[in-house]
Amino acid sequence: MDIQSLNVAVNVEILERTRTGSITGPIWLHLEDRDFPEKDWFDFPVALLNSWIEEISALRQGELQTGRIRFMEGPLTVAVRLSSNTIAQASFMRSEQALFGSNFDIDQFLRSAKAAGRLLVDACMTRGWLDEEVMKLDEASRDSDSS
Repeated sequence: MDIQSLNVAVNVEILERTRTGSITGPIWLHLEDRDFPEKDWFDFPVALLNSWIEEISALRQGELQTGRIRFMEGPLTVAVRLSSNTIAQASFMRSEQALFGSNFDIDQFLRSAKAAGRLLVDACMTRGWLDEEVMKLDEASRDSDSS
């Protein structure tokens, strides 16, 4: 079984805030040999990371048997299933059609997601963008003992 490194990538230099207060910017998943959905995918990084950290933490703690890493822009999803204590199987999908699969270390992914979350929180705080979503991500990103 080939285990790949799955990381969350963000670009905090290009963040924007909509009139309604939503924070948008580049966020994507980086495998060793490809990006999903693509490098610099523009979406809602704070909302997504809150959801991803919660979902994958619940999967890791045995509260779920399968999980989903969803993107808000486009019909893009990664279906995740724990195959051992720390190894997960991922199916990267567009419109519920599997594009490719990968095995990854779930703890390493959570560390990457939390590191990306800390980068986003710092960038939002620097810009004065403090709201409930940012504060929730701040708390989730600091919780390093659960991974």
